[in-house]
Amino acid sequence: MELLERDLFSKFDPAKSRLRTYLRICVDSFACNAEKAAHRQKRGGNALHVALDFEAAEGELNAGTMDPAAIPSPESLEEFFEKEWVRSLFTLAVADLRTMCETRQKLTAFQIFEKYDLEGEENISYADLAQSFGMPVMDVTNALAWVRREFRRIALERLREICGSEEEFQREARAVFGVTPK
Repeated sequence: MELLERDLFSKFDPAKSRLRTYLRICVDSFACNAEKAAHRQKRGGNALHVALDFEAAEGELNAGTMDPAAIPSPESLEEFFEKEWVRSLFTLAVADLRTMCETRQKLTAFQIFEKYDLEGEENISYADLAQSFGMPVMDVTNALAWVRREFRRIALERLREICGSEEEFQREARAVFGVTPK
């Protein structure tokens, strides 16, 4: 079927090889491509989906000022600082992402990202988003993949700006994103 769909018979040149050899090469190529596709990781691979719940973080901050005496140990203060630092980095990256999406007229993609990843609603599906935005599920999937990729790029750019060296950047990127950036 693949031979007919891709019109491979028209590409056969009897001066270069026999038909049997040409067909064997086509089948080998097809089998190799099918094997690659079967073992290919999809977008995100085995990465865990982590919702960026900015509203909850803002709620925690607005609940009151932190009483240093209530913190049981210096490690907790360090943990709090680390979480706030990551939150502020992500807040700046989201603001940059929103501006970029507005500039490129991709605000719908940002709104999908906002609804799915930032609002933290656990029961929402791609199908729900597709229905609410009036688009196919595949478009929602593609929009989220693009926006997440841009968010990561922007966040890494912000992180690189505030790090003093490449070594520090690599260490911080591993701590924030769990992987070393390329």
